[in-house]
Amino acid sequence: MSLMLVYLFINWIPLLLRQAGLPLQDAIVGTIIFNLSGIFGSIFCTQFIDRKILRPVFILIFAYFIGAGAVFAVGFAGTSSGRSWARSFSAASSL
Repeated sequence: MSLMLVYLFINWIPLLLRQAGLPLQDAIVGTIIFNLSGIFGSIFCTQFIDRKILRPVFILIFAYFIGAGAVFAVGFAGTSSGRSWARSFSAASSL
């Protein structure tokens, strides 16, 4: 299920950002940031899980809630490319 969601987000984010009024180049950069931030988010989560700060299930639940909120916020990106990139980054790092 997660791979299907990532595939849908990768295809959905450029369209959503274009409809929000961003230029095509900014929409593409937002998608690239979404992909790269997923790498950093997975490393961040695995570091917390390996250090046993909390139980792994709580870390994953927290990450999914942060991701859900960030994906919801992408819908309200507006025309500011900096805000949309930050929301895209936080969404991907939580997935």
